[in-house]
Amino acid sequence: MSSKNWFAQQPSHVRLFLGVTVLTSLILFLLLLATLRPTTPWVPADAVATDTLIPPAADSGRHFTPDTLTLLPITSLQTVALPAPGSLRWRVGVAVPDPSPLYFDWPAARPGWYLNWYIERERNAPIPQYAPMIETDLDLGMEFAPMVTMSNGRLFPDVGAIEQAAAANPGQLWLIGNEPDVKWQDNTSPEIYAIAYRRAYQAIKRGDPTAQVAIGGLSEITPLRIDYLDRVWKFYRALYGEEMPVDVWNMHAFVLREERDSWGVNIPPGFEMEQRGMMWRSTITTTYSWSSSRFA
Repeated sequence: MSSKNWFAQQPSHVRLFLGVTVLTSLILFLLLLATLRPTTPWVPADAVATDTLIPPAADSGRHFTPDTLTLLPITSLQTVALPAPGSLRWRVGVAVPDPSPLYFDWPAARPGWYLNWYIERERNAPIPQYAPMIETDLDLGMEFAPMVTMSNGRLFPDVGAIEQAAAANPGQLWLIGNEPDVKWQDNTSPEIYAIAYRRAYQAIKRGDPTAQVAIGGLSEITPLRIDYLDRVWKFYRALYGEEMPVDVWNMHAFVLREERDSWGVNIPPGFEMEQRGMMWRSTITTTYSWSSSRFA
């Protein structure tokens, strides 16, 4: 008896069951093939020649690049007082990516504070034989906010250097980490961040009890990033039996895609929640409404 005749002679419910089984098996097989197919990781395009932020010629004006910047003597800057608390200058800060803020001719109406992703006002390591010229905030008329960075919870610099720097510069605002939720920034899971934060916090307070400590700014405000913060908070309380001491709360306001192998900020370290990432297809109003209801 042929298989065709055998199938035709089966009751209708058996034929239906067999047909559904074969179809389901085929679909599962195709899904398995799609899953096993290697994917090409997303990388930024390297066609920098089309970037409109890059000047087309060297004679089109002064550009802040390592080849064109020159360190200015600190005496060449106009002397200004530190910003008064609550003033406009006090509310405005800038990030200085260069080893020294003295690369820039600051106007009198300069920002009130700055950071450089390090714990010293001037990073002299990239400049051989360079002696830092800024000894106190008064020299520049801008308050300096030191930052402790990390990688998977390992602090840079170590706790000894942090304590020493805090003792030498009392009254500063310290930032612990920079976007630990981003794998190509400080790349630290929530639980490990809680431990690293405590180590840095205690080193700072040992050196300077008057210092203020800010939690590391997460990359953006989304449900997934708030979950990261919740895990930090809850793990700290569970491990140490007390609330996490935070003097200043800090959050970045970027709008970036949360998806693996794509542009944006990816999925935070320690998370396996592909379905929770914000693709930013909905409106910002929707996200704002979610945040408002959560913290009302």
